[in-house]
Amino acid sequence: NALKNVTALQVAASKADGTIDFWEYSRASTLNGRFRRHGCGTATGRRVKSLSGKTIFEISNGRIDLLKIDTEGLELEVFSSFGSVLREIPCVIFECSEANYGRAGYTIGALLTMLRGQQRHIYRLASKGQLAQIEGVEYRAVNTELITVTDPNMLLRRLSGAFSICGSAPTP
Repeated sequence: NALKNVTALQVAASKADGTIDFWEYSRASTLNGRFRRHGCGTATGRRVKSLSGKTIFEISNGRIDLLKIDTEGLELEVFSSFGSVLREIPCVIFECSEANYGRAGYTIGALLTMLRGQQRHIYRLASKGQLAQIEGVEYRAVNTELITVTDPNMLLRRLSGAFSICGSAPTP
């Protein structure tokens, strides 16, 4: 692409530097890093380079303005691999899926608790361009994109009025 201020790393985010096996399915349009899915056709393994969050941050010269991850349930593992440098990333967008987290052996509550321990505020996109803050740990989601930021005011300034923040997100 023609963007000069964007760096795309062609690696998998993981808990450690090394490699990770992804599964590619004949009847699905998805790759999955740890969990083989049944009923999606023939699975073919593909080994790819993986880096921990701390290494990704170091490769980025200690500056990541926006991080988008979709790790099919391994978000807690990947966020944890950043350690304290997660606090240095102003905005992270990730897919929140209760089913995927259950396969990985944890809950949405555990993930939200860890993120808040990193002094992060958590939002979901609500209707009409509003961001609804998620409070507590009882949030329920099925493949919902969540946004977590270190400074909500910075988020609003950068979005230049495209969004506003409304009350806390109800538990669906």
